[in-house]
Amino acid sequence: MNRVRALTAADFEALAASGPAVIDFWSEFCSPCLEVARSLEEIAAQAPDRVFFGKVDVLAQPDLAARFAIASTPTILFLRDGAVVRRLVGARPRSHIAREVAALV
Repeated sequence: MNRVRALTAADFEALAASGPAVIDFWSEFCSPCLEVARSLEEIAAQAPDRVFFGKVDVLAQPDLAARFAIASTPTILFLRDGAVVRRLVGARPRSHIAREVAALV
């Protein structure tokens, strides 16, 4: 089951603004992004339901990428009630991402 939902600017606020959220900013031309995406799917499958997982294609959603000053992909934002509390830039091991998700909850 896919728990990481693709986001557009239109639905970003409603979906990522309440409670803990993990948002992956990625690009289809970024091979490290694919590894991060697989890790996030695995982590999301085991995470509490109250954590929202989303992904934003920076090429399809340039306004969201600009809003959060995404300069490179992959970038993962950890949000609590709509505010960024942590940012990971670049590919990280699954274990590192999982620790960040646990700290968010």
